[in-house]
Amino acid sequence: MIKAVIFDFGQTLVDSANGFRTAEKEAQDHLFANLGLTVRDDFLAIYRRLRKEFHERSNFSRYSLWQEVFYYFCVAVDNDLLVGWESEYWETVKKNTVLFPEVNAVLSSLGTRYKIALITNTQGQKITGTHRIGLFPELEKFFRIIIVAGENEIPPKPDPEPFRLCLEKLNIAAGQAVYVGDDYRIDICGARDADRRDDEFWDRAADAEAELDMAKQQGREMVNEARAYRERRLLGRAEDSLMEALQYMPEDPTTHKEMALVRFRQGELRQATSWMSRAIELDPDNDDYYVIMGDIYGAQRQVDEARTAWERAIELNRRNRQARRRLERLGRRR
Repeated sequence: MIKAVIFDFGQTLVDSANGFRTAEKEAQDHLFANLGLTVRDDFLAIYRRLRKEFHERSNFSRYSLWQEVFYYFCVAVDNDLLVGWESEYWETVKKNTVLFPEVNAVLSSLGTRYKIALITNTQGQKITGTHRIGLFPELEKFFRIIIVAGENEIPPKPDPEPFRLCLEKLNIAAGQAVYVGDDYRIDICGARDADRRDDEFWDRAADAEAELDMAKQQGREMVNEARAYRERRLLGRAEDSLMEALQYMPEDPTTHKEMALVRFRQGELRQATSWMSRAIELDPDNDDYYVIMGDIYGAQRQVDEARTAWERAIELNRRNRQARRRLERLGRRR
């Protein structure tokens, strides 16, 4: 019997996607300028690799990441500068963090039937108590337990310890809780490992993982089918396949991109813009997505927006020839 619902915070209860995109762009600009480099593509490739390695180690300290970037390029580090950048980074994220719609109503409703708790990872700053959950004091009343993993000697997710600690404080077994999060490795795997001794919980988690893998495979097959239909101009069939794919993979950027292309072909430009915007939200570093977005804007005679999108594609990948050709043609028309 389910007795508790435990939530993640970022991208589960609040939307910080725009904040992270803006903060990351500003941080990359700071680093590139201070490293004295000339080839931005090479810098971005190294930066993204190091960022991925830190993320996989559940090390969310921007200060430590940027310090590693300076070490990699053999450039002396100004630690005070990095501290200032990190503060600016998180302030940008905070300013652009908003509650998802219906969060208060959902928590209020669940709270009448279940114990509600929160497990979120630290932001990686040395000072505790700076987590952006503090921006939403109205949420704290819903949670019986709030655990900021990575602070106060509690290891960050996906380590199972914060999950076990939460279960202990709620006085329930792992099989009596549902965990809601957005990150497979950090949230789902951590919750799955919370109590391997609970055979029923472990078996359900394993079954859920297998079902998730199967659903994703079915979704990918539907996207490939839709792409083939689109190329043959069978747009209605392509749309049907993509709508089915979305049932399996609602947050898959490729599926949203393909739907944008279908709407583009159908002349539904506003809908194409909406679908492509969502694809970019889900995969903001994909330079080809900005080329497509620029094309959609161009078809609507939104020249400035098209130029901005193509320029962004080149910022992400200076070798993107499609974006360069489009900007060159745009320049010749002026």
